[in-house]
This record gives sequence, C-alpha cells and structure tokens, in this order.
Amino acid sequence: MIYKVLYQKDKIQNPRRETTQTLYLEAPSAVEARALVEKTRLIILNSSRNYPETSWNTRKSQPTLS
Repeated sequence: MIYKVLYQKDKIQNPRRETTQTLYLEAPSAVEARALVEKTRLIILNSSRNYPETSWNTRKSQPTLS
C-alpha cells in the first residue's frame, strides 16, 4: 500500500497548512509505514480528529493493477 504522510520541517513554528509537506511511502502495513517514518526526524502531524479510527493519518491509495 501507499501511505500519505503529512509533516512539518521544524518544531519552531506552529503547524500551518501552507507549510505542510507531503511524503508518499510504500509499505506492506500501516505499522511498518509508521516504523519507517519514526526512523526519520520528521515532525508528523497527528490528524486523529479527521480519522478517528487511527491515531496516525494514513490514507491508503487505490490498489495498482499488475
């Protein structure tokens, strides 16, 4: 699956939509995607209010046909 990760470059400024960066990550599961992102120094935006079923903002893309 491909996951969309929203992040900020630094902790100095308050998060704003205009400065939010996007990272698309391919991983077999949300748990493994989270582990890959935690290895980096990205400041992940927690969007649990938009996605109450998970505490981490993961949007699965459409499956690709091979």
